[in-house]
Amino acid sequence: MEVLGITDELTGLYNRQYFMHRLAEEVERVRRYGGALTLISLALDNYEHMVANDGRNKADTALQQMAKALASRTRTSDIRARVEGGRLMIACVGTSLAQASWLADALRGALPAVSAPVSLPMTCSFGVTEMVDGDTAGALISRADKLLAEAIEDGGDAVIC
Repeated sequence: MEVLGITDELTGLYNRQYFMHRLAEEVERVRRYGGALTLISLALDNYEHMVANDGRNKADTALQQMAKALASRTRTSDIRARVEGGRLMIACVGTSLAQASWLADALRGALPAVSAPVSLPMTCSFGVTEMVDGDTAGALISRADKLLAEAIEDGGDAVIC
């Protein structure tokens, strides 16, 4: 029963509420003991258009396939979650900005090969940032989301650090 309370039903990733809790814990852990923590905010490009053009079920299938690809290419120590709609986040514990950027680019490159029943291309945009002194979970998310917005505004299918 507990797994249902922390898991997004559609993707099988953690839900937003649990992700926020775990991210706050990791921020506190890094603040107290040191180490690296990076955050990747990502969005399935054209998700709303997929819903409009192909229907909710097919767009959701595309999102499920994206989540599977993400889960298979990240470590179990990474905290992966669907935070809303076609937007996901990955908290990369013990990972530098360079390593997280490499991961985001690898995920971006792998996504077009994912099979999904939608008429639009399967591409994704990424905003990647690292924790700095004085950061809160909210500040980290805000910065990653701002970088994600830049990637989307630049036409999508991009990684911005």
